[in-house]
Amino acid sequence: MTERADHARYSAGAGFPRTGPARTVTFFPPARLRTRTVIDGDRVLVTVFGDLDLDTEQALRRTLATALERGPGGVDLDLSEVGFCDCSGLNVLLSARQQALGDGKAIVLCAASDAVARVLELSRTLPLFAPGAPED
Repeated sequence: MTERADHARYSAGAGFPRTGPARTVTFFPPARLRTRTVIDGDRVLVTVFGDLDLDTEQALRRTLATALERGPGGVDLDLSEVGFCDCSGLNVLLSARQQALGDGKAIVLCAASDAVARVLELSRTLPLFAPGAPED
């Protein structure tokens, strides 16, 4: 059984004696991650729409890896349309940055939503995505 199914059974009280009315558990599908990639000279602009979380991290990881392959100068990242970002999203961004640095490239954040800015500020990683950011 999947983790979500286990959670649904537990939340609904499956397997436990019921003392009150049955509860309905509603799960919403994870927000889809959409990206737009535009090659601009030696850099690639990646615009991300949706949420950056555990459900979308692999899609973002693949998108950024492909963008780094296509952009000899690196990647410009527009996250202004991201509605939610958690530590999974942050980890993908930091991993992609390390990959870029290893290839002599940079990932530069050109725009960020409040949700992304908050995570980057709280983790003190926002300066790592600025133009001319230190290599650690």
